[in-house]
Amino acid sequence: MLEKFKELLKFTGPIVAGKIGLMLIGAGDVWVASHHSPEALAAIGIANGLSLSIMLLASGMNVGLSPLLSKIRGEGHDSTIHLKTCCYFSVIYAAPAVVIVYAMHWLVPSLGFDPKLVNDIQQYLIIIAPSILFVGLFEGLKEFLQSDNKVYLTNLFSIMAIFLNVALNKVFLYGFGPIPAYGVQGLAMASFFVRLFLALSVVTLVIKYKPWEQKFSWDFFKTATRFCFPISLSFFFEVLAFASMAPLIGRMGTEQAAAHNVVITVASTSFMFPLSVASALATKIGFCYGERNYRDIVTFAKIGMFISQGLAIVSGIIYLCFPELILSFFGLSGNVAVLATRIIFITAVFQFFDNAQVTLAGILRGIGISKPVMVANIIGYWIIGLPIGLYIAYEFNLGAIGLWWSIALSLFLVSTSIGWVLLKKLSILKIKFQT
Repeated sequence: MLEKFKELLKFTGPIVAGKIGLMLIGAGDVWVASHHSPEALAAIGIANGLSLSIMLLASGMNVGLSPLLSKIRGEGHDSTIHLKTCCYFSVIYAAPAVVIVYAMHWLVPSLGFDPKLVNDIQQYLIIIAPSILFVGLFEGLKEFLQSDNKVYLTNLFSIMAIFLNVALNKVFLYGFGPIPAYGVQGLAMASFFVRLFLALSVVTLVIKYKPWEQKFSWDFFKTATRFCFPISLSFFFEVLAFASMAPLIGRMGTEQAAAHNVVITVASTSFMFPLSVASALATKIGFCYGERNYRDIVTFAKIGMFISQGLAIVSGIIYLCFPELILSFFGLSGNVAVLATRIIFITAVFQFFDNAQVTLAGILRGIGISKPVMVANIIGYWIIGLPIGLYIAYEFNLGAIGLWWSIALSLFLVSTSIGWVLLKKLSILKIKFQT
């Protein structure tokens, strides 16, 4: 087990760095905006809340590619022959998201936001919409390379993008030399060019596979669609639950929106650690699944849960003991800081459930199962959690606090339900592989 532990850590490390890099790109936007004005911070928080779930619905289609390709490798076949199909797959499923996010800017004036924020939100959505194509291509090719155990350079590019993003944010927000100050629109422009950089960077890594010489595989495309679509919907309903909080809280006032935006950025950044573990688990277990190696599947699953819950302990302690230090990075003060501190306490409470649910979902992806997680997210967040959150937010005047407690309840329900599904599926898999 120790060797498998080392193998998983070695494989997970670069993925963690890459996902943290991608998350810190968003954190960089929030950091720059928070030092500009509360209005800028609230505007990009609401715009990202509106667009993020749609964007992840597209990029979520790519998450299943790595375990699917790893399974092919585990069966003893060449998985790299599907690169061309993966490229088409990623771009085709990103295209509708571009149209939807762009169209959202027409709805913004009717959603009840502070009139001072409306124009900035609209312009932000218009500018970032086309960049979703770059996100889809980057994620698809990254998953392809990960399935071939190539995780270093793709994630190095993500780290490089952090510094590029901060630099571009400052240039476009405040102006530099002949470049005028674009305000909040400048933050969107920076995101556009950073996503373009990431897509072009990863393209350079797959040229050696000569995808132009490959044949498009309709069979693989259909198989990937059937497997990845429930995964995409799982991400969509989960992220939409978090993202929908931004416009809902945005209607409660600028202070609550600003506090929520900072905490969701902090929580999302720490979430990249268990998310990376889940991604690595899906790939490793996918290979074992192709080999029909039940023992290694269980070993990797146990190690992954151990690491995930260890991370929950660390992040929970940090949130409980050092909230003021965390918030000082964003320059918060007054009522916004007080509210953000109360919300951070809630994030500390649900760390175990949050880490568990994403890790369990990764294990299930590895053994070719995606639909139960989608069902659990729909029920946990949308049928039970958020309705309760909205009720207590308004009935008891808890505002953002009420909605965050509903997320904690949802994570508990989702993690316990898919944990039960995994145990049932593993018992069936044991019998299947023994025969």
